[in-house]
Amino acid sequence: MIEELLRANPVCGPVLAAGDRHEVQILYTQVDRDAQNRPHFIRHAYAVDPQAYFYPASAIKLAGAMLALEKLNGLGIDGVGRDTPLRIGSAHSGQIAADADPTAPGGVPTIGHYIRKLFAVSDNDAYNRLYEFVGQQRLNDGLWEKGYGDVRLVHRLQGVLSPEENRHTNPFEFYRGDEVLYRQPMRVNPHAWQAAAPILRGRGYLRGGEVVEAPRDFAGSNYMSIEVLQKLLIAVLFPQAIAAEQRFDLRDDDYRFLQRAMSMLPRECKYPHYDS
Repeated sequence: MIEELLRANPVCGPVLAAGDRHEVQILYTQVDRDAQNRPHFIRHAYAVDPQAYFYPASAIKLAGAMLALEKLNGLGIDGVGRDTPLRIGSAHSGQIAADADPTAPGGVPTIGHYIRKLFAVSDNDAYNRLYEFVGQQRLNDGLWEKGYGDVRLVHRLQGVLSPEENRHTNPFEFYRGDEVLYRQPMRVNPHAWQAAAPILRGRGYLRGGEVVEAPRDFAGSNYMSIEVLQKLLIAVLFPQAIAAEQRFDLRDDDYRFLQRAMSMLPRECKYPHYDS
């Protein structure tokens, strides 16, 4: 059905007609509710292929937010939560320390503040801080263990770091006043993950401000299939509708916090404040 509708559309039709060139994948899920208000999902797909690579860009940020909250819950330390002030150290090349954030309440960073920034304006630094808190290995293992298999999250966003630097993630401290509540040393992923074969895309790309006139190899880049992206969205919006083993260890308040952050327009966000 979805293919017929798209091919009949004057804008989408020509794109699908050159489908091999554009590598289009479409996954649309209709949400219906029964008399008991329980959600039911009807999936419509076009050319969905988990083996067909595309760069997921900022779409991976939801996974970082969910796993950061899950990790906080797993620590089980009294006083350590998403609004606890934190300090980020630097213990390896490429790492950037942070102990202040002028856009945050009180001027100090927290996991909750990073999550709000992440969703309000797709803030790359905010995602990077969650990546560093969770750690590269746990970021992937935490998804794979739940059955979200078509995933490879191996680097921070925007910055240009080596694979080795991305495997090393910063030390963290959570504190109240002068008391350190939790100290996390630098973490190192012992595995060097990348695709088994080159993944060449495009005709050119920028490197160091210069145009390289050759396809770019994405074998060492992030990947998340369109199916996993949608399953994560369902997991945060309809957690009771998915299998127990695919759920995240989040509290009801965590889900409400995520849903509010995801739906908030930049101008509705108090911390940080945006003009538009």
